[in-house]
Amino acid sequence: MKYYVITPAKNEERFITFTLESMIKQTLKPEKWVIVDDGSTDRTKEIVEKYAKDHAWIEIVSMHNKQEQKLYGSKVIRAFNAGYTLVKDKEYDFIVKWDADLSFPPDYFQQIADAFAANRSLGICGGYIVEKEADLAVKSLRHPRVQGAVKSVSAKCFRAIGGFLEENGWDGIDMLHAAYLGWEVGNIPVSILHHRIEASEYRSASFFYNNGVTHYKQGNDLFLTFIRFIVLLKQKPYLLMSMSYLGGYLKALLSREPKSVDKGLAKFIRSYHYKRLLSFKR
Repeated sequence: MKYYVITPAKNEERFITFTLESMIKQTLKPEKWVIVDDGSTDRTKEIVEKYAKDHAWIEIVSMHNKQEQKLYGSKVIRAFNAGYTLVKDKEYDFIVKWDADLSFPPDYFQQIADAFAANRSLGICGGYIVEKEADLAVKSLRHPRVQGAVKSVSAKCFRAIGGFLEENGWDGIDMLHAAYLGWEVGNIPVSILHHRIEASEYRSASFFYNNGVTHYKQGNDLFLTFIRFIVLLKQKPYLLMSMSYLGGYLKALLSREPKSVDKGLAKFIRSYHYKRLLSFKR
């Protein structure tokens, strides 16, 4: 099977060697691995260039956003799309969005390819991101979910959903959109070691405010928003997270922000969340 990998990267000099070493050891290598350096101010680009000299299938492209913080949300997909333009007209079986701070086993992408070959309805696939091996047993019991750092998407599915949405919440809506169109989402039982400690921006008031806006734009209603508000009350820093989330949703509701999905997909998303709520799946 043919596949291409695109890795948005910003200031990853501490971790990107782990990812580079894991990728060059793959038993099934990508046709090309495009690493998009999004304005790094450290040695990220220099490290990648050193590997690219010895491996012709590694290519680095540069964006110039030195003033911005580390990539997440819409920023990461903007960088992904910059890399995707280099391969979008190529023939491939699946496309991969991969982070720059991961270690993974040598047969990882062979297992991904095998999963797609075994199930033609499989649209999105990936292993489990862990900080320690014990996490695998816990995560494998949860509802199938492929995190944004390790997305492998079949070519047909990727084109059907129109690629990744360039906004906050992209790594949830892609799976919901795929399911809406009849594709399956599945995990393979493989651990992917995450080296970076969760960044502070993922716990900030602005992050959860933006999540509230995103959940409105995806068609979630007030009842689902209230349930999410209650759940967030149980997590640190408690009231800050939940109030920020609620504030974002209500602001988007009152200002009638344009939805990021059509009515059919919005209805499907609400139905999906209600079914999970009733079945108590997390």
